[in-house]
Amino acid sequence: MNTRCKLYAGLLFIAGLFGNYPVKAQHGKGFQSFNRYGAGVQKSAYIDVGWLAYSYTPSRHKGRYYDISAGTEAIISKYFLVAPKLSMDAAIMPVFGGKSFYPGFGMDFSVPTNFRECDYLLTPKAGIALAYGLLRLYYGYNFVIGKQHFTQVGAHKISFEVNLSSLQGEKLQIVH
Repeated sequence: MNTRCKLYAGLLFIAGLFGNYPVKAQHGKGFQSFNRYGAGVQKSAYIDVGWLAYSYTPSRHKGRYYDISAGTEAIISKYFLVAPKLSMDAAIMPVFGGKSFYPGFGMDFSVPTNFRECDYLLTPKAGIALAYGLLRLYYGYNFVIGKQHFTQVGAHKISFEVNLSSLQGEKLQIVH
């Protein structure tokens, strides 16, 4: 793995390990471990686990959330790839008069690697969020920064996520 690959992958990993401070769930903001589980398809299938997030939900009654998380994608193809990533997601306005359905937006920065080479991807994404952001369906477009080494990472990306960060502010003790 080249030096720049190691640096970016290491920084994304370290960002998730540090800063995990205990916060009460009733505050509606704070750090949470293992916040997101997802699956999707680009040119190949992948699974996604968010292992640390900072989430902020201003008010459950207004249907908004903002979160930033560090996680890892495992890209399943002929050659296995691991992609540490940093994600930012938000929903700011409910639609159709309800508070449980609204557009969701986000941006991912990921570093897919086979531990010899790596790519750098910037992925803007948009979709729908249901149940106050607990369920999210996104379409994303991968922009490759620099030379692309892996053909199994396509340009178009569809993902389905279960976002446990959306439960912040509830009387559930899943948040540290």
